[in-house]
Amino acid sequence: SLMSQSRVGVDTITVSTAIATCETRGEWVEGLQLFSEMLQSEVECNIVAFNAAISAYETGGKWEKILDFFSVMEQGKVQLDKVTFNTGISACRQDGNWAQALQLLSRMALGKVESSAATFNAVDR
Repeated sequence: SLMSQSRVGVDTITVSTAIATCETRGEWVEGLQLFSEMLQSEVECNIVAFNAAISAYETGGKWEKILDFFSVMEQGKVQLDKVTFNTGISACRQDGNWAQALQLLSRMALGKVESSAATFNAVDR
């Protein structure tokens, strides 16, 4: 595993940063592999880690997987935030799935998650 080969202390911040770096470099599959390893390890998986993985899925055009993550996060009592929703909305919109993007926007409002200009930009792009 990539995490066990590391010579650096592994914690939530380190792994989340590595996932985000992989995604930024276009290596989103490797980032998701790190996230998968994180889920199976003793490292705490928080909203920052989930959002990094969700962003990697957005880069890969895998909006369906993002929706799966919403359920996993809710079951694990991880609070979805505006970054989570914005990324999900953007991924759905990029794939032309407007109905799902608008459903996420509605779900965001129902969950009393504060929207931002980025939220509406995700819908409007």
